[in-house]
Amino acid sequence: MQAVLPLSDVPVATSILVLCQFLGGSVFLSIASNIFKSKLNSSLSSLSSTLAESIIGAGAKDLRDMVSVEMLSPVLLAYNVSIVRVFVSGPTLDL
Repeated sequence: MQAVLPLSDVPVATSILVLCQFLGGSVFLSIASNIFKSKLNSSLSSLSSTLAESIIGAGAKDLRDMVSVEMLSPVLLAYNVSIVRVFVSGPTLDL
């Protein structure tokens, strides 16, 4: 960048570059969060709609204490599928 721009334009170009980097990251974080929550909600709703609401509301921290041993494996699979969906979506959203 410094090789192509006049010296007086370098600070402005650097500021614009940093703005675009931060803006892109924040937009992708919002999109990734929505993808994760919607996929997790649909995966957990197939198990139990009340379970889905309580798990999504509580988060993943106390997940093992919230569900029974029989339900733990399908719930962890739902989390895994949701996280994989976010990572697979990343390259398609990278413009």
